[in-house]
This record gives sequence, structure tokens and C-alpha cells, in this order.
Amino acid sequence: MNSAINQLVHLIQEVQILESQNHSPSFSYEKLLNESGYFEVLKADKSYEGAARLENLEELMSAIKQFEDSETEPTLVKFLETITLDTTVSEDGSSDQVSLMTVHGSKGLEYPYVFLIGIEENIFPSYKSLEVGPTAIEEERRLFYVAMTRAMKQLTITFAQGRLLWGSLKFNGPSQFLQEIPSQYYKWDFYQTGSKKAQFDSYSKYDDFDQTPSHQEDVYHTEKVYQSKRPVVTSANYPSGSKIIHALYGEGTVLDSEGMGQDEKVTIMFRDGIRKKFMVKFAPLQKV
Repeated sequence: MNSAINQLVHLIQEVQILESQNHSPSFSYEKLLNESGYFEVLKADKSYEGAARLENLEELMSAIKQFEDSETEPTLVKFLETITLDTTVSEDGSSDQVSLMTVHGSKGLEYPYVFLIGIEENIFPSYKSLEVGPTAIEEERRLFYVAMTRAMKQLTITFAQGRLLWGSLKFNGPSQFLQEIPSQYYKWDFYQTGSKKAQFDSYSKYDDFDQTPSHQEDVYHTEKVYQSKRPVVTSANYPSGSKIIHALYGEGTVLDSEGMGQDEKVTIMFRDGIRKKFMVKFAPLQKV
């Protein structure tokens, strides 16, 4: 137990060092996820709760990236301050409110108006279900039916053309479940910033989500971004025998190195006899 606590304390201290060196909050967050082992534990968990926690981690990364884009000098402390819960909100039910819940949490409940948000491939059904196959997708299809039937008067379903996931813009496309709804039971509205709403009687316009809409007023104006390829790394940055200095542990020697580039991991023996394993990408290392 003491060893595990010490490892956690050291990890927090390393993040503090990264903060002092003005690394981005998203960088520190990614380090915590990978080196704490929490991310790997959740990936191995096949339960619904595990999948839900992974999705929460994805959303947290997206929130951090958005925070970084909005701040001139983003820090982890500043981000934590922005997400502090406002405890002054009245809970007496006297004001108009919107109830937010998961589909699982809505079972057995009904509301006059229901909004299903983010009904996209890789979200609903989730990417994990798509990887597992038909059985998992069928379970999510039943959940989608549960969600739809919570509405007593009107059901509104939305999907986005682009969505920020894990800090990157993803173009998932609408969920396959939407195409299974009989056409006589719905009407599609298409919204775009800066243009009026357009109504469609058929979903066929979005069957191929990568195609540009045919109506000129509905065209998304996007800029192409070209990124240079990362240089090919043919050898480890810290091969066995390398002498290094770690910002927290001091001088040491690399005992073993595996992987290359962003995936390089090293095992280091320090002068005081401590042996540690690091992902080079996140470790505050310097060659002697």
C-alpha cells in the first residue's frame, strides 16, 4: 500500500513540475491518465459503468482543449477553477429546469418533451459496441428504443456534423439507428450557423455523410488543413545505458528501452536504488 501511495505522490509531483515548466493542462491530464493506470483499467472493464467512465474521460479532455483555446495562458489550476460547481443554484424547483440524465437512468420515466443529443456513430452506438459486433449493437438498439419511448408528446433527436472528442474534431456521421426509423414518423430540420433552417422529408440526403449537401444555402464552408507527417523515428531516444537526469529523482541510468517516438518507454535505475518506468513523452528527462 505504501508503495502505491508513494507512486501516486511522485506522479502528482511530476505534474507539478510540468506545470512549473508551462506545459499545457491537456499534456498533464494525458500523463495522469496513462501513468496512473486508470485508463488501462477502464479499457479492460467491459461493463456499462466502465464504458461510461471512459466517455467521461473523453469529454474531460475535450473540455480541457476548449479551455486552452480560450485562454492566453492556460494552466491546470485555472482550469480547475473554471469547473468548480456553483453551489448557489436554487434546488427548490421553483424555476424552470431541464432534467439531464442517461438513457439507463430514464427507464420507467416519461416526459412530454424529450431531447436525445449526440445520436452519432461511435457515440450511439458506441465505438466499443461497433468493435464487439452485432450482439452489442443490438443491446444499444434496445436502449435507443427506450430513449425514444420516454417522449409523450414530442421527441427531438440531434446529431452534429463535427464533434470534439479526446480533444480532436471528429466527423462521426449520424447514427445507423436513425436510418431505421420509418420515414413517415419524422421530419428532419437542418441547422447551420449563419443560415436559415431547412426542412427535409427524407433522410436520404444524409445517407452518405461525407457528401456535400446539394443546396447551396446548406453548404458548410470549411478550410482545408494540411499537416506535415511526423519524422520517422528509427531508434530510441534513450537507449539502454543512457545517463539521464530526472527533474524529481535526479541522476540515473536507463536499464531498458522499448518502443520508439511517442510510444517509447524506459526503465531507469536511480542513484538511490529506486527503479522506475516512464513514458518518455511525459517524463521530465534530460540526457547527461
